[in-house]
Amino acid sequence: MLCFPPPVGKVPLESLLTQMDEPANLKIMLPRPLELYSVEELKRAKKDRSASDWLNRHADPVEPFKCWSTDEFTRVYNGPGFHFLFARVAQIGAQSRDAKLPALQKMLSTRWETPVKFETIPPRQDWMLCTVPSSDGTTPDGKAAEILTTSLIRITEGNASYVVRHLTPPSVVRDLEFTVPSTGATNDGIYAQLKKRQLEFEADGVALGWRVLGVRRANAPNKFRGTFLLEKPTSYWPWTYGWKHPMGSIPAATPLLNFDPTWPARKPYACAVCYSSDHAVYECPLPNVRIGGVAIVSAMSVALVSNKKAQERILVVDRSLKPAPQPNPAAAPAPPARPAAPAPARPPLAVIPEVDSQSASALPAPPRSRSSSPGWPRMRPQPSPT
Repeated sequence: MLCFPPPVGKVPLESLLTQMDEPANLKIMLPRPLELYSVEELKRAKKDRSASDWLNRHADPVEPFKCWSTDEFTRVYNGPGFHFLFARVAQIGAQSRDAKLPALQKMLSTRWETPVKFETIPPRQDWMLCTVPSSDGTTPDGKAAEILTTSLIRITEGNASYVVRHLTPPSVVRDLEFTVPSTGATNDGIYAQLKKRQLEFEADGVALGWRVLGVRRANAPNKFRGTFLLEKPTSYWPWTYGWKHPMGSIPAATPLLNFDPTWPARKPYACAVCYSSDHAVYECPLPNVRIGGVAIVSAMSVALVSNKKAQERILVVDRSLKPAPQPNPAAAPAPPARPAAPAPARPPLAVIPEVDSQSASALPAPPRSRSSSPGWPRMRPQPSPT
């Protein structure tokens, strides 16, 4: 048997322990069963280069915890380990009911060689809390440190993708949705009116603490979506969630810059696909990203979540702990059932007396039928089939 190259003796061990080099586009074109992606890597996976980039922006990353008190959040955040949030993309219903959660937990534990803990954030059902070990309390240990640069986790089997949300200070960029009564308003016209009123406030010595950056039209008549820039994260913004905020609601609509009440501005719900706060579901660029030739979010999934309620409003009631209904002893007893009526007795069968031949001859003859009468034509017998 010939070998190539031909053996010349015992070769060094290092030449036998070879491993293939991973191609540069492995995570995009040939993904492994579990892959973690940063925002920069997902930019290279866009199908349409002219489309906008997905940036995974959250105006207030700690917002899911604001249905708690500050003491409750402090107790969880100061607990052992490194914490981050994650949610399955385009999920319909509570995140805790995702069938891929056990597989994701097992694969992450195997990849990072450390136990991973998943928890819910009751009463919020739109995000899950993940905790990994951390010796210094600020960064994950070992291989789990790659989560610091991760924005998306994808499982190849079932095309299950998860958005990662890190607990960071609030952003200075905020979005608002507002309604304008004028039917012929344009984006430039609305922006000019906002800019003019803002300058009037500043001329009167009123410090707003924010400026308008741009205006774009929403997907409803007379509705617009504006982007605003705060001077600092703590600037007064009446549409911000406060601690112990009622779950399932958003701050009430407030007139924008003291316009007429016909200009109500409201904090928009997050994108139903990727849960980012800087765009609506019809603007989400994540469906334009393809990994291994497969879109992260299909068009059918986008259509399904567009017709469902916002994830911030999902509430799950655990009925397994609800006690079974007990009979009320004070209630009047039910009346006894009436006995069934007896079945009517059958009448006795009539006994037909026997008639002898002499008596039978004395009986009158039965009447003849019309066919046997002489005045009626007789039916011709039909031939029997052979």
